[in-house]
Amino acid sequence: AKPEDIQRLIKPRLFGKEVVVTERVDRNLHEVPGATIDYPAFVDGDGYCGTELFTNKRMNCAEDVSDAHVHAEEEVVRLAPTTTRGFGLEFEFMAREVLPEIKDATKQHYKDWERNSDGRLVIPGVETFNHEHVRSYDNESDYAELVEQIREVNYCFQQSVKKSLIKTRTKTCTSHSACGPKMYCNTLGQCKPRFQCKAHASAIDGQCPVRIGLWHWESDVSVKMLSSEAVKWMNDHDIENENEQAGVGMELVSPGPPNTLSGLAGMRSAAEMLQILRHVGIQAGPSQGLHVHVNAISD
Repeated sequence: AKPEDIQRLIKPRLFGKEVVVTERVDRNLHEVPGATIDYPAFVDGDGYCGTELFTNKRMNCAEDVSDAHVHAEEEVVRLAPTTTRGFGLEFEFMAREVLPEIKDATKQHYKDWERNSDGRLVIPGVETFNHEHVRSYDNESDYAELVEQIREVNYCFQQSVKKSLIKTRTKTCTSHSACGPKMYCNTLGQCKPRFQCKAHASAIDGQCPVRIGLWHWESDVSVKMLSSEAVKWMNDHDIENENEQAGVGMELVSPGPPNTLSGLAGMRSAAEMLQILRHVGIQAGPSQGLHVHVNAISD
């Protein structure tokens, strides 16, 4: 089959997706009657290749994400990395527009937190106003507002994770996936906070899960909302695109040394973060990408 023939068979809902094409092999070229071959094909969808719309209709901070590690395990178990080679990841994405009640709750939560010499709020793992980054934006107020919005999205993320503790704090376990995104399963079969996993010997599988608080939330001037042309294209192809042009652009960066991601534990952490973000509500448009750094220092 020719690529253009395959393209005509694919529905618009599959645009921007990778599919597996099964093709019957010409009997004159193969000894086995009815032999087929499978190969991947990526459908570009008129230039919107890889575009994913928001995973929720509105920002969601209330959903229990205790099953995030379960889904993460399902995602990575088939990959089974054979080395502990260190790697770094940068996820660019658009988060759902912050709801007014989340803005108010964030201000209330951080009202007594530490501030720097400029009077700026300092939250571990979340970008603080950076004078070097201001140069990349049209004006200082735009950048300052974005930093505040990133802090609000992070607060929403943390609230979802916090809700998982209610289920897992006193839970017995046979694997880390039973303990949710803030806990780990120790050798006694108990769910305990991940920061208490000081040595791999204390983890039930010999590997301490990565603490999600070690990931860093940052601004990224290259992350843009879907264009009006993209939305029009979706409308023309009957693809639901409700309120896809409002959100918060950012980048999530994996931990640096000495907590660099590596091996199966690193893959689990990446999948876990994405599962939780899916609950909160994110979009991956044409301007967003994934950066992978291989052979990152791990000690």
